[in-house]
Amino acid sequence: MTAQDDFEGLELTAEDFTGQDLRDQVWKDCRLVGVTFDRCDLRRAAFLGCQLEDCTFRGAKLAGAIIGGRHPWDNRFQNCDFSKSTARSAICQGARFLSCGFEDVRWEKIDFFGTLFADCVFSGQLTEVMFTPGTEELAPDRNELAGCDFSDAELRWVDFRGIDLDNVVLPGPPNHFRFVRFGRLLGLALNRLSSDPPSGLNAQQVEAVLRGRLKTISNKEGLGVWSKHDLVEVFGSKGASTMVSWLEQLEPELT
Repeated sequence: MTAQDDFEGLELTAEDFTGQDLRDQVWKDCRLVGVTFDRCDLRRAAFLGCQLEDCTFRGAKLAGAIIGGRHPWDNRFQNCDFSKSTARSAICQGARFLSCGFEDVRWEKIDFFGTLFADCVFSGQLTEVMFTPGTEELAPDRNELAGCDFSDAELRWVDFRGIDLDNVVLPGPPNHFRFVRFGRLLGLALNRLSSDPPSGLNAQQVEAVLRGRLKTISNKEGLGVWSKHDLVEVFGSKGASTMVSWLEQLEPELT
């Protein structure tokens, strides 16, 4: 089957679009099962109100694509494979990703607004990606990460805004630092900044970074992660180590 300008109300099973140019194509109210989009150019394509199951997007280009439109355009991806795909400035509002794979991806500048991820696996690099709760008007379902695994992902300037991470596997050393009661720790660090600042660091810069991270956290008792890359970018390699050591010294006071 070859691509056309747009599809609406279509049901496809086991179709193969491998390597096709599907730029700007619109898929609306479609049900796609076992459809292959491997290595497709899906830049600026739009999936609106679609149900996708066992579909593959391996190596696909998704820059500027709409993979979750505004409510009630509620896309549902079940057991779909996005491995080795690339995406920049894609739009995703109110979608659901269930048991999907995002291995070895390069995704950047995306706000997963009001989107549900359940039992998904992430690896590769996520840069300037936000997981943001929805509102009553748009994507009313709270953004959730249920049983997701980020252990092999590289998170660069990734924000989990108001997301409970206790049921998420987060990446750890050497490229990431995990903290328990992250919100409380940041609050304690802000209180200690004037009397016991981290040695050699600019206190105003430290305060700005701490307040910026604290704004993204709703559950002050929950887990948190901080990318080594992010800290090095702000404070330099030595300063990043100083910052982490300072926070680790404060952690026992939270028990």
